[in-house]
Amino acid sequence: MPTTATPPTRTATPPRAATPPRAATPPRAAASPRATTPPRKATPTTPGNAAATLTTTLRSRATHHNKSLGRKGEALAAQYLESQGLTILDTNYTCRHGELDLVATDGQTLIVCEVKTRSDPSFEPPAAALTPRQARRIRESTESWLTLHHVPWVPIRCDLVAILWPPGDPPTLDHRRAIL
Repeated sequence: MPTTATPPTRTATPPRAATPPRAATPPRAAASPRATTPPRKATPTTPGNAAATLTTTLRSRATHHNKSLGRKGEALAAQYLESQGLTILDTNYTCRHGELDLVATDGQTLIVCEVKTRSDPSFEPPAAALTPRQARRIRESTESWLTLHHVPWVPIRCDLVAILWPPGDPPTLDHRRAIL
């Protein structure tokens, strides 16, 4: 005997409860001149206040310039090291101890490179900017990098690439090996 398919039965869904209409909000009364708050007055420019504002603006610009110059210097240092036969393994590695600008290898030795870039020759020479505290941070960051990448024992060398890059002039590069 042929069977006929019976359509599935639908269960009736209960009707949705009607949402109550929103209460009408009374129209706002026209604001009287006294009800509005007066606009804030600008802080008077005093010699001390203007100097503080100018100092903040100049610091902001200098920070942007320094970061931009630092990035350019690190890129130049990486190109230089590659031209010397090194392989760049990592750039700007950051951990809780600090930052490693460049991590490279010559196939036998791990080379951690600190890059110091300056635009003003009258300022502190880039090579003199490496402090004992920074040297400690480089050592600790290197240990962190080795742990993260599961590198077994390997000889390590720490180099400094000092770049002097005055505006409008070509950069000069000084590569100092085994500074630590």
